Amino acid sequence: MKKKKYKGFTIIAREQKPSVKEPTTDEEWDKLHENTGLLEVRGTHWYEILNKEGERLYKDEYDMWDYGACFENAKYDIKTKWVVDYIK
Repeated sequence: MKKKKYKGFTIIAREQKPSVKEPTTDEEWDKLHENTGLLEVRGTHWYEILNKEGERLYKDEYDMWDYGACFENAKYDIKTKWVVDYIK
């Protein structure tokens, strides 16, 4: 588990068991959703966004394969969703 603060929110990223084998080649990455028939697959990591009170506002369990992806996606979610709707 890794934790970061961003714009007054806490992002917690964790490892999880993926729903498919992790792709290792560019071709496997390109065909990930095509091969599984799924729109979203559970990667090796997921994250949640907590408010200042520690309440979960959002979580995402899909299509992330490392901590960096979790933090990048969470920051984007905060910028585009929660900052507009929650911090006013």
